[in-house]
Amino acid sequence: MADRPPLDLLIKNVRFVRPGHHPVETRDLGIADGRFTRVEPAIDAALARAVFDARGRYIARPDSAPGASSP
Repeated sequence: MADRPPLDLLIKNVRFVRPGHHPVETRDLGIADGRFTRVEPAIDAALARAVFDARGRYIARPDSAPGASSP
């Protein structure tokens, strides 16, 4: 029986916005068990059960969005 890939979902080519970090960077995001587990310049697609190419779409930390408050 083959081992299950460590990531449930890999989102490729995301424009990643982090407060206080400029410029905006392109990153791959790995998700396992419903949580972001890896944020890297490039993650091998073979490590994920499913892959989505975000093609330059943006993601930001929720507390960095206008009008958001930190928990």
